[in-house]
Amino acid sequence: MTVVTTPPPAHLSVTSAPTSAAGQNSLDVTVVLPCYNEQDHVLQEIERITVAMDASGYSYELLVIDDKSTDNTLAVLEAALPRFPHMRLMPFRTNGGSGTARRIGTREAFGKIVVWTDADMTYPNERIPEFVRYLDDNPGVDQVVGARTTEEGTHKFLRVPAKWVIRKFAEKLSATKIPDLNSGLRAFRRDVSLPYLRLLPPASAVSRRSRCRSCPTSTRSTTCRSTTASGRARRSSTSSRTPTGTSCRSCAW
Repeated sequence: MTVVTTPPPAHLSVTSAPTSAAGQNSLDVTVVLPCYNEQDHVLQEIERITVAMDASGYSYELLVIDDKSTDNTLAVLEAALPRFPHMRLMPFRTNGGSGTARRIGTREAFGKIVVWTDADMTYPNERIPEFVRYLDDNPGVDQVVGARTTEEGTHKFLRVPAKWVIRKFAEKLSATKIPDLNSGLRAFRRDVSLPYLRLLPPASAVSRRSRCRSCPTSTRSTTCRSTTASGRARRSSTSSRTPTGTSCRSCAW
């Protein structure tokens, strides 16, 4: 007997102008942009990234992930879709955090190179093409990370010394100088990153249960399909038994 299996569906996303991209590795670059309650300036960030990437000559998509915002971010993004043909919008049904958004965005990316950045105007996203170009010019380099020169935000007097201690400890372990340990702006080769995506923070157990219960194809009375860390399909009889650290591929999150 021959058993034919098909991959689970990708997370739901929408674009105003579907391109000829057939899937993974069909574009040069995917910029993953997680958004949570960014209604006031997310359009400025999208415009800045779009202008820079349009001028770069690279084929690209801007994968914008709304992490179940509680303000009007999703409505703003949906209204903006017709203006940005390279934008792909992926709305999550449950808030999962930036780590989950980046993990899923990287896994679903069409680009050979993936760029992570934030939507809060923190990083100079007009320089994203420089990161991509460096990877193009240096085949032996797998990742380029932007290092911040100043610490912004609240509670600086607490965060600065704490980050310095952690960074020095990481430098000692790796025997490598690390200017910025947790920069949110980086570009890397997608195929190299895939085995390490499982290390990104998973959603909480409560979020996983809520997600599976709301999934139209996987409720407590049916079987929930998920993927293990190695990428193999795995089944559990109820949503509450979904393996820790996995995500339901039937859900749009």
